[in-house]
Amino acid sequence: MEWSTIVDAPTTYGVDLDKFKENYKDEYGKSGMGELDQRLDRIAKHGTSARDGTTVRELISCNRAGENEECLTEEEILDKYCR
Repeated sequence: MEWSTIVDAPTTYGVDLDKFKENYKDEYGKSGMGELDQRLDRIAKHGTSARDGTTVRELISCNRAGENEECLTEEEILDKYCR
């Protein structure tokens, strides 16, 4: 799933890694693919691709992922966007 720190919510639904890579290439082009491996490494390490090491818990702490921009728990986000 791709998360936006601008809207503080997901901008895509969760998909498997191959589908994510395909969508990523469509969105960011061939030049964007050059940084994808580094982003995936950060995800494996921190759970997010944030360059500053922000964790998932920190990232979603003030999210607006719910109806009427309400804050959802991590489980609620996973249920709504990934399951």
